[in-house]
Amino acid sequence: MKMLPDEITKLVNLQVLILDYCGQLQELPRDIVKLSHLECLSLDGCCALRGLPSGIRKLACLKELSTFVVTTVAHLESGATAAKFSELKDLNLSGRLTVTNLESLKEKAEAEASSLKTKPNLRALELMWDSDQEASAAGDFRTLEALEPHENLKELMIREYRGCSLPTWFSSSLKNVVIIRLECCVGLQYLPSLGPLVSLEELTLHFLTHLEYIQQDEAFAAPLASTCNNNNNIVQYLPRLKSLSITGCSNLISWWSTTKIEVPLFPCLSSLDISYSEKLVSIPRLSVHVETVGLSSVKSELLGEFAASLPPPHCSTQSRFKSLRIEWLEGQRMLVPELLSQLVSLEYLCIQFCPNLMTLSPPPADIPSQQNVTCLQSVTNNNMAPLYALPALLRFEINSLHSLECLPDWLQHSSKLQLLDVTFCDDLVCLPEWLPKLTALENLEVHSCARLSPRLESRMAEDWPKVARIPNIKINGRMVQRNGNYLAVEEEEEQEDQYQEQEAEGEEDDQELPTGTQFSR
Repeated sequence: MKMLPDEITKLVNLQVLILDYCGQLQELPRDIVKLSHLECLSLDGCCALRGLPSGIRKLACLKELSTFVVTTVAHLESGATAAKFSELKDLNLSGRLTVTNLESLKEKAEAEASSLKTKPNLRALELMWDSDQEASAAGDFRTLEALEPHENLKELMIREYRGCSLPTWFSSSLKNVVIIRLECCVGLQYLPSLGPLVSLEELTLHFLTHLEYIQQDEAFAAPLASTCNNNNNIVQYLPRLKSLSITGCSNLISWWSTTKIEVPLFPCLSSLDISYSEKLVSIPRLSVHVETVGLSSVKSELLGEFAASLPPPHCSTQSRFKSLRIEWLEGQRMLVPELLSQLVSLEYLCIQFCPNLMTLSPPPADIPSQQNVTCLQSVTNNNMAPLYALPALLRFEINSLHSLECLPDWLQHSSKLQLLDVTFCDDLVCLPEWLPKLTALENLEVHSCARLSPRLESRMAEDWPKVARIPNIKINGRMVQRNGNYLAVEEEEEQEDQYQEQEAEGEEDDQELPTGTQFSR
């Protein structure tokens, strides 16, 4: 449906009109501006929408307008006059507003005329350019500079902006913002000071390919470092930040371009994800509140920096660190010893696609908390490396280790292990003799292991005595044992045949019922 029927404009008392994800919708009826009681017009996902009809400002009751499409044409395909961006001035909008095709705004005056700064009830603002259209970095900057929101704004997303920098209001007018997402802003070379964003809880930086340093603000960095060095009260930087995601920032080197800050800059950070940022070599220190960290396709040096950024061992009892994911570290041969020694509360560890990784070093003997590294609950290791004993391990998964010939000996000390999953390990010949020691093991899954799978497919197979006591065993997707009851191939096939026969008999009985037969209780 490319256009709504005109009849909808006759619903004079209509208050809510939701047209989300009408992917082919190109226009709204010109008389939609006559729906004087309309309070909500939702157009999320209407990617083919070419504009709104002129007169949208007449909808005096309209409080929620999810999308405004900026257009350069004076008339839409139907002949209706297209609404100008300046019409937003007369609307008292609340909730979320997405503005698309901002490259079509050629005059700064029209952007300013929308008066976004005078809309205190607007909670979320998404500003989107189309990178496929011609525009200049200077033009994008002038437009963004004119779109300063009200200080009550809670969420800001800027996408495909081509300016080299952000306007000053990014620091001065966003003191209440909670979420900031900058995506595909390939022209950005640095960000304004983030220090004033005291309410910020979530920061996403995706595909800022020209960004080298996140902060170049010496005026803020220097006193912060000085305060820390004098052991006075620590100045907190982004005091409420909980989530930081950096992806595809291929030229990003460090957070600071000047002073290296040694204090926990993010006192409340709980989630950190850094992916495909191959030049990044340093990150600010983390606090004991961090819970989840993901490092994917980053420099191997970043692991050492990450270990150094963690709270010192004497803070380990306060640590909430539960999940660590490390992927695509092609040049890394071992993890730095300090890393795992400090993760005493870790519950999930995922290491995969690290072809040169040879070892995960045990914690240094001089760290008192060495014996406390027992909180590890789940490990996924796609590149086998000798690990030290993990006595609290509950789940162990290995996948696509084509040269692996045996399970690691340290696994026999994981007395709490409940699930063992082995997939695509072509050279794994047999299970170890010590496997029966794992008395807590309840689930064994072996999939697509050419040499191991045949040794477990039945009670007559060679490795069956090692696994017979495990309640649930699945081999190549087929349950061989369930709740301690062995399921032979013949038994499973017989059960399936009986089930199919019963279904067939039921269908025949239904066909034999005479017409008009009725059932009563």
